[in-house]
Amino acid sequence: MDAFSYLSVLLSIILGLAITQVLQGFRGLMHARSHVRLYAPTLIWAGLSIVVDVQSWWSEFGLR
Repeated sequence: MDAFSYLSVLLSIILGLAITQVLQGFRGLMHARSHVRLYAPTLIWAGLSIVVDVQSWWSEFGLR
């Protein structure tokens, strides 16, 4: 394996953990939705974060 392969695997792991954290936050909101007021900019920011993570992961395949 070359250096790019190692770096792409490391970046994939980091992005996967980031997506997991955002989805766990959504899960926490769903469980506490009767006690928590939803704030639209925060939800938009979290959704945009997932889109950016997936897009950067997908763009790695173009770099090969």
